[in-house]
Amino acid sequence: MNDILFGNSNKAVIKKITKRELQADKKRNFFIVMAILLTAFMLTSVFSIGMSYYDTLAMREKRMQGSTSQMAFAHPTEEQLSKVYKLDYINVVGVGASVATTSDVPGLPELPISYVNQTQWEEMFCPTYTNIIGHYPETKSEIMLSRYILDALGIEDAEVGMKVHLPVSVDNKTITIDFVLSCIYTEYNHSRPGSDVAIYCSKEFAEEYNALLANNLTINIIFKNDDVSTNIDRLKADLPFYGDQPYVQSPAFSNTNGIFSYKNTTI
Repeated sequence: MNDILFGNSNKAVIKKITKRELQADKKRNFFIVMAILLTAFMLTSVFSIGMSYYDTLAMREKRMQGSTSQMAFAHPTEEQLSKVYKLDYINVVGVGASVATTSDVPGLPELPISYVNQTQWEEMFCPTYTNIIGHYPETKSEIMLSRYILDALGIEDAEVGMKVHLPVSVDNKTITIDFVLSCIYTEYNHSRPGSDVAIYCSKEFAEEYNALLANNLTINIIFKNDDVSTNIDRLKADLPFYGDQPYVQSPAFSNTNGIFSYKNTTI
């Protein structure tokens, strides 16, 4: 009635105001959505960077240890060897042994010449090494040397298949052997204070000098989960460990440095 009496209408104005409000709401909604997306992107980026940084530090620590092994124990009994492969909370079992030593590498202390089985080489060592050329030693005369040791020996342009003349101490005597270089690799554990850098030999060479007897072995373990301390306690009870049996938990999986001083440890 009022619209008829006064000759005007509010409909056009209301429609105009409504349209303007809807357009303003669209703009506000757009900026709200963009702000949410930007916040989500920033949080995802920060999280991704943090995880990448953590993974980088974790891999750096493993490379400094020279192995992905989570713990190791030495001098196993025959009974322990038969049990350790059957424990359902263990994922990987690596076996190593100290075979001989050499004092003929300039600038380096006496180096162990050690053997590790294929599982330890592939599952525990290879993930922490880079620029691997060749294969783990297979015949009695073959050895594997890191570029760090080759540099110390003054060997430039080393090639797989070349001969390496090296005096070694084994069975309380020193003999000189012309080894064949089967593998060259880069390792990083030499930069860790107190670490042992090793030369690796074949199973045939280790058997030649009776180095694979149970009481000369070192067993390296990767568990199925990362609760390493709890798993070590289970392992010590399940095998069981004898009183003074040496073992260590890798610092890469713990804030402790372990209590293991055995020369052939690969952690």
